[in-house]
Amino acid sequence: MGRRTQAVLWHTVVQRDDVLTAGRSLGVPPSRVPRLRRSALEALRHACLYLHCLYLHAERSAGEHCRAFGALLEAATRGGGAYPSVDLDRHLADCRECSRSHAERPP
Repeated sequence: MGRRTQAVLWHTVVQRDDVLTAGRSLGVPPSRVPRLRRSALEALRHACLYLHCLYLHAERSAGEHCRAFGALLEAATRGGGAYPSVDLDRHLADCRECSRSHAERPP
């Protein structure tokens, strides 16, 4: 999840700022705040669903081998998916399930 999305969630959900205060903090017109909040909540929902599915896959995986890559796979999805790991790349090339889980990561 990007910094902008995190900032929107912080001001509109955690701090419960009104649209004027949130808009000023975010550097946007107050009229944009509700739409940004909806988009940020949707991004959070996608991220949570993705992580839930990722961990569910790891838990249900037949072997310990996939479970060992759970943390690496999660890390690879953060920050635009850039997380260099030769071991993870090899695993994704060999494991269709983990590869599919990784490909379905949120935008």
